[in-house]
Amino acid sequence: MAVESDMQERLAALELSIQQICMVAGYTEPDTSSTCSPTDRVSPDPSSGDKVPGVLCFSKSPSCSAYNNLESTGGFRTDWAYSDWAYATASEMIEALGGTNFCSLCEEATTTTGHGRYIVWQAVYGWPESGEAICGHGRCASTFDAFSPVTGDTIMGPAMGGWSTAEDLMKYTTALLQAHAAMPLSGHIFTARSPVEKSYAFDFYRSQLLGTILGMGWNSIYAKKMSTLVPKSHAGPVMAHRGSGALPGYHVAMALLPELSSSAVVCINFIAVGDVSGWASLAALEALAETRQASNFAALATERRPFRMSGIFRG
Repeated sequence: MAVESDMQERLAALELSIQQICMVAGYTEPDTSSTCSPTDRVSPDPSSGDKVPGVLCFSKSPSCSAYNNLESTGGFRTDWAYSDWAYATASEMIEALGGTNFCSLCEEATTTTGHGRYIVWQAVYGWPESGEAICGHGRCASTFDAFSPVTGDTIMGPAMGGWSTAEDLMKYTTALLQAHAAMPLSGHIFTARSPVEKSYAFDFYRSQLLGTILGMGWNSIYAKKMSTLVPKSHAGPVMAHRGSGALPGYHVAMALLPELSSSAVVCINFIAVGDVSGWASLAALEALAETRQASNFAALATERRPFRMSGIFRG
């Protein structure tokens, strides 16, 4: 009971941290509940294209040939680079081999099994050719703002039209903990003893120093020096995963601590000053794993303000 009480106190202390992160992200009157409904308070970031019409760069049909023509940045499975092409290629493979499009496959897998109670599938085919990028979980759970259309030519979008919720993600993490099946989340995390690095691979940031957590999302791309989370020994291994749907528009972060039978899930529908789901999930991890030194994530997020993406980063 004492351990449970102490855990509640540490989680309650997150209120101030979340408020500070929200203030940096551009919220007015920030509070914890606003993170669940940011559609009317978000401060658009011009560099990331928030609240702008969705534009299809080119149809999906030539995507594989376009991918083949890209300049190689390194050896296969030896060098990592930021790239979403893998998802477009995998989608085409699924359609070619399975005879069904990726959207239909996901919808069938989540709705017919009865496990996707909170997942919402939108009939997005034939929608107008533009829509606001900010979308998703507003104040009314049954109301969704317009978003860029998802069609057979869509390369990247909000999970091909599927929107999940924090409730769904908690069900998923709980099932993983109960089944002791944390490996799917850690397959791309390297644990060799070598210097800490900030490389990207399939939505995982890998920290090669045992027992540390460096960053989630793309936050460490522009932070000059990310804080390192070092959990106390009793916390055990930490499995962390961050994923996004539309760019920008939909971000989730999950962290599991199997030895504590605990998990943290952050589900957010916008991007402002960096990936807020990454900042919030790391703050939750600090509380759960009792790190030796608290981090100032609001200050780290502030470093996003002068940062502007120009073109595509590769390498």
